[in-house]
Amino acid sequence: FEGKIRKIKFNNEFGDYITIDAKLEDINTTELKNTIKNMGVFCLIGRSGLVNSAPPSYSLREEFSAGKAIRGLVLETGSGERGKREAHRMEIILKSGALPIKVDIVGSWYISPILGEKFTRNAIIAGIFAFLGVALVVFIRYRKPKLAIPILITGTSEIIIILGVASLINWDIDLPAIAGIIAAVGTGVDNQIVILDEYLLGMKRSVKYRIRQAFFIVMSSYLTLVAAMIPLFIVGFGMLQGFAVTTIIGATAGVFITRPAYARIIEYMKPEGKF
Repeated sequence: FEGKIRKIKFNNEFGDYITIDAKLEDINTTELKNTIKNMGVFCLIGRSGLVNSAPPSYSLREEFSAGKAIRGLVLETGSGERGKREAHRMEIILKSGALPIKVDIVGSWYISPILGEKFTRNAIIAGIFAFLGVALVVFIRYRKPKLAIPILITGTSEIIIILGVASLINWDIDLPAIAGIIAAVGTGVDNQIVILDEYLLGMKRSVKYRIRQAFFIVMSSYLTLVAAMIPLFIVGFGMLQGFAVTTIIGATAGVFITRPAYARIIEYMKPEGKF
């Protein structure tokens, strides 16, 4: 069976191992099930012959037997110095062009399990404190829950949209991606404050005119942000791409989904311009 390797990552969670995001194409389900029954090992064949081989796990056999599409394969090289040497050997093979297909290396790094867990926990805590800090500032600024709460609700919805889109495109949420989410939501809150301020000024002028002015500012900010992130995504590697992707997703979702929704919310909550 042939497949295209889309993504290679070198990691260290339960020992040194290599994660390969592979997509199998043109698979005959019946033929696949019959083959799985007698499958002994997976073989990685390079231009000069056998590169590596390993038996499939029980869960992988079950997924193959059920005819499921396999989106990711993990090659475990073991722990300790021997596992590290084997992982480095595979890294050299994958980067040297020994395989008869194009391999796109998106990242290579080492994070110990304890340190990685600490980073993740700290990033989540930082995100929570950032959200609470934004909530406090917004409440102090407007002093009315009916104005502040919609900003926080739409900010939360942006996070959900970003995570959903990232899941659909099979993008890993690593530390830079989390930073991109925080940056995108922060930009979104800023834009919503602009919309709200313009709306409040609209009590003295045309409300629709002020909101159009606000969206002009929001769109200009969005185009500037995307223009800055696209080069980072194109020429970036691994972590930088994660930051760029989540930032672009969040900004796009904000401009075309949550910002218009927020504008309609404040119009509905204050139809006569009275608080």
